[in-house]
Amino acid sequence: MGQFIPMAQCVAQEADKLQFKAKVNKELLAFEGHFPEFAVFPGVAQIAMVQQIISQYFASLGVIQRIEQLRFQNFILPDQEIFIVLEQTEQSMNFKLTNAAQDVVASGRLFFKDEQPKDQQS
Repeated sequence: MGQFIPMAQCVAQEADKLQFKAKVNKELLAFEGHFPEFAVFPGVAQIAMVQQIISQYFASLGVIQRIEQLRFQNFILPDQEIFIVLEQTEQSMNFKLTNAAQDVVASGRLFFKDEQPKDQQS
């Protein structure tokens, strides 16, 4: 079975800010049927990629509860390299996806819900 989203590699790290890069290969399952005559990396796959990174680097945040200010501003095409910037604030995680020309592709703000049951929280 193929891969749905690309694996991202961390390329820069500051106190509350991480930058990743990923190659969006045309063989990814996310491209299937989206769209045959003009392949575009779907928004749901972009969010899944951001969630995968957050799960790996910020596991203590829990699961995404809601997304605000979500904007898809440009297409991600097959075989493009993209950059993902995550910036943690006190209450949320801001994300921005850009292409190699540094054009913003997508951006938004994520809010999280702790996965622990209430009786286990301190």
